[in-house]
Amino acid sequence: MAEDGHPMRHMRGLFKAINTNVMFCNPAANDVKFTAKGNGYTEMVFFALLEEKKICKPDKEYKFCQSRKWRFDYAFPREKIAVEVEGGVWIRGRHNSPRGYINDMEKYNTAAILGWRVLRFTPDQLIKSRTIDVLEYLLNNRKDKVCNYWLMQKK
Repeated sequence: MAEDGHPMRHMRGLFKAINTNVMFCNPAANDVKFTAKGNGYTEMVFFALLEEKKICKPDKEYKFCQSRKWRFDYAFPREKIAVEVEGGVWIRGRHNSPRGYINDMEKYNTAAILGWRVLRFTPDQLIKSRTIDVLEYLLNNRKDKVCNYWLMQKK
C-alpha cells in the first residue's frame, strides 16, 4: 500500500513503464483500464493485483475434466475455484454465438457437478479491485463476505 493509503498508487510507474496503453481510469476505485491490445496485458495486471494482495498465482489453462478438452482460463485447484474470462461480449464472439453459448453451458454445468465454483468475468472486470477482493474472500473461505461485498457495491 502506498503512503497515501491508495493500494495501487505505487504501481502506476510500473504499468506506465511496461506499456503506454495502460492507464488508471478510476484511481479511487483501484480500477485499471486498457486499450485493446491483447490478453497478455490483462493477465499481467491480473497477476500483479493478485501479488499485491499476496494471493498465489492460479494455474493457467487448467484441464479440469479428463474426458474432455475443457480448460479453465485460471484455476485454484485445491480450492476448486475457477476464473473464466469471457471475451467478445460486445461483438459476436465465440462465447455469445449460439453454439458457443451452449458449449459454455455444458462446460460450466459439468464443472459445477464436479464441485467447481466458476467465476466469469470480462477482461475489464478481471482487473478490477472488486474481482480481486472477491477472489481473496473466496480463497479464504469467507463466502459471507462475498455476498455482503456484492450487495454493498450495488447501492
